[in-house]
Amino acid sequence: MQALLTHINRSNWLALLLVILGTFFIIYLSIPELLLYPNDFLLVSEGDGLKSYYVFDYQLNHQTTFNHFTGLNYPYGDSYLYTDGFPALQAIMQYIPFLKSYHVGIIHLTLIIGFILTSVFLFLILNFYTHSRWISIIGALCIFSLQPQFIRLFGHLSLAYSCVIPMGWYFLLRFIQDKNKLKWSFLLFFTNTLWFFTHGYLGLMLTLFLGIVVIFHFKLWKNLRYFIQIMAFLGVPLLLFFLISKWSNSVQDRTTEPFGFFEYQAQWKSVFLPSEGFIHDQIEKCISFTQVNWEGFAYIGLTSLFSLLILLFFSISSFLRQKELTILPRELWFFLISGIVLLIYSFGIPFNQFPSLLDVFGPLKQFRAVGRFAWPFYFVCGVISFVLMHWFYVHSKTTFKKQIVLLFILLASATYFWEASEILFKKRNYSKNTFLIENVSADHRELIQFIQKHKNTYQCILPIPWFHVGSELYSKEPNIKTMGNTLIASAHSGLPLYSCMMGRTSFSQSFDFFRSLGSNFQDKHKSTLINEKDFLIWYDYQKIYAEDEQELLNASTIIYKNKMGELRSISPTQIFERKKSTVTPIIDTQNETRADFLFENYDSKNKRLTTKVSNYNTIAQFESGILKPDKWYEVSFDYYWIGKKNLDNVFRIEFVKNKQINWFYERTISSYTDQQKDKVRVRAVFKTQSDPCAYNFFLFGGEKKNSSYHIDHLLIRPLDLSVRWKDDKGQFFINSFPEK
Repeated sequence: MQALLTHINRSNWLALLLVILGTFFIIYLSIPELLLYPNDFLLVSEGDGLKSYYVFDYQLNHQTTFNHFTGLNYPYGDSYLYTDGFPALQAIMQYIPFLKSYHVGIIHLTLIIGFILTSVFLFLILNFYTHSRWISIIGALCIFSLQPQFIRLFGHLSLAYSCVIPMGWYFLLRFIQDKNKLKWSFLLFFTNTLWFFTHGYLGLMLTLFLGIVVIFHFKLWKNLRYFIQIMAFLGVPLLLFFLISKWSNSVQDRTTEPFGFFEYQAQWKSVFLPSEGFIHDQIEKCISFTQVNWEGFAYIGLTSLFSLLILLFFSISSFLRQKELTILPRELWFFLISGIVLLIYSFGIPFNQFPSLLDVFGPLKQFRAVGRFAWPFYFVCGVISFVLMHWFYVHSKTTFKKQIVLLFILLASATYFWEASEILFKKRNYSKNTFLIENVSADHRELIQFIQKHKNTYQCILPIPWFHVGSELYSKEPNIKTMGNTLIASAHSGLPLYSCMMGRTSFSQSFDFFRSLGSNFQDKHKSTLINEKDFLIWYDYQKIYAEDEQELLNASTIIYKNKMGELRSISPTQIFERKKSTVTPIIDTQNETRADFLFENYDSKNKRLTTKVSNYNTIAQFESGILKPDKWYEVSFDYYWIGKKNLDNVFRIEFVKNKQINWFYERTISSYTDQQKDKVRVRAVFKTQSDPCAYNFFLFGGEKKNSSYHIDHLLIRPLDLSVRWKDDKGQFFINSFPEK
């Protein structure tokens, strides 16, 4: 064994080769398709992951401008930097058009390269501190195998480049130590800029991690030439990202209060305890993980945890004996401090304790998933673990002690791989690369081919069920299957989607979008960018819950259908026109006394119904038999939202039969179409059960949401009964809408 270790230590190229081969082997055991068939499959076929593939492919095949994306949020589109679509890679690929059918494979190849660079730079860092290639090989592969960014392959692809921290770390080490600092400052500038334009989180994370370390190197700051270089590789990439974001941004009313800063945080459980596997299952019997958010997963592993405890013991012992601790290189302590600072920030400290501080540091709100900032701490802990173990090995004075330490290193390394195996070797089913038309199902292909043939007749695709995610205020989550089907149809046809799945879209654009898809009895705004061509509705037989979606289907005309779904045509006039109510008879609410009718005008009592989002708030109840069986009803009310983000609430209807409670209607307040400046006009149409039942109408947003809201003008009526009523401002309404 000793001879083998000595031989490995003599050859730098052999060591690097073993690291690269070991990384390939781990990838092959985990995701062999990534190496063997990189262009034939999708790592993730839904949600944000599919969206990233889509915007990358759509921009390269159907772009209208270099930096503006038009595939989603029709007719406005958005800046490409807000799409999570690999902006830097996309900019390069613009000049390699002959690879347009290999876009998915190129994304996968860059991820493979990122993984290899992760292991290589971990090896270089460990070798820098230990001057031992064999321990550096083992450590690099162990730290790589348990890295928290691996799970991003199945969600946020552009966040899976785990080489960001090791690469920046090594370049900074060389910048600090070498005399030729210009080369390393250039590499730091280039890579930091690259990461900002791959994903903003990666760039900011690296900037903060390295910046905190640089603070401790006072000699560098005193030298003007070095100071300028530090500003160049830390400050200029951030400034470039900010300026280009502003330059490419035509929207002036994005949210300054994105949701999630206080929700998407790390916790001690997500960092020091495993999130899955045998150990997790045993711990979960005693400790609850229900409030742990996956954005904060950065488990450091048992080996690192044990190493930190040893380091803490020696640190306390040295302090009490007033002796200098030499167990770690001085340089490594600075990186540990930086990792700890970012770990504390990932816990939301001090902003959880003093929320008003977030108003002082406003830009930090835009990086809402603060749990991700625990990732540098993971890498620092991993490096410290193997540096520490190597220190004990080197300072073992007898052969027997060396063998004991070596055995411990092997067991500690095996523990890394054992814990990593729970995630690395989990069985996963991948879909085919449906951005290649030959991989699309026959029925799906038929619909796409019809769209391609008639695309000049239509201006966009309107998915039903429709979806819109992005403004952070108004939001309707997508049906996963419909979103996937329409993204693929859009990618192949070039027709944009009249729906959105992006980040921080314009308030006014989102507001107009929601109102456009509501009832024709509500006011709408038609953008001048909307032309006279018809909208093409894609309806793939997914269940419809929203009454506005059914009304759109009823107004449209089927032009093509198969087993998978229907393509329907609807004119802009049918979508955007404002109708007058012609229903009769119209009964005044004050004169209606039917038992299955309810109208509550809280304003007439000089008081709205006020309550908290965190409570179960019942706004109406009907005993069994009051609402007639098998009959259509409508319920509507005004929801006045208070504060910066208070539409994250859910309206539900339940029926009670034989003491059994059943929810049969559920919709978030943020998804209703009649959004107004300070309120939402909620309107739900439902059919009662075939047997007599009791009915409850209530709202509940979640236990941790302490903000308040008001309810007013509650109306519950049989659908065949039309009523007329007046609000406190003298405005007359017919049923749920203002009288015109």
